Amino acid sequence: MSTLLQFIKDVKLDFTQTFFSELSGSELMYTNYEITPKDFLRFAKQDFLENDTRGIINSLTNSKRAIDCQVEEVLTTLSLNTGQENKYIKDFINKINKDSDIQYNLKIIHSLNLAPTLLIS
Repeated sequence: MSTLLQFIKDVKLDFTQTFFSELSGSELMYTNYEITPKDFLRFAKQDFLENDTRGIINSLTNSKRAIDCQVEEVLTTLSLNTGQENKYIKDFINKINKDSDIQYNLKIIHSLNLAPTLLIS
């Protein structure tokens, strides 16, 4: 059985009300943030163009905020962002990802193969 299918069964994700359409799904529309990942990236680009130490530091910070915001949107869309660790998700992650230096949400993204290992690390 595929790892993803096993994960869905273990976590007991309910896809009974799910439907797929070629007219939807081009981007995530949900966010907990007033500022979107795209906003953070725009700020990061503007900061980088300042071409000084403060601008570079702010650019890096806003880039990280964009990643964190995007990860939260993905996990929320997949109903995996409950604010606390889930035993089944943790067991699934431990089978795939042994890197303890990565934060929990990024381990989920990596374990579901939604982002390459190099990018996550």
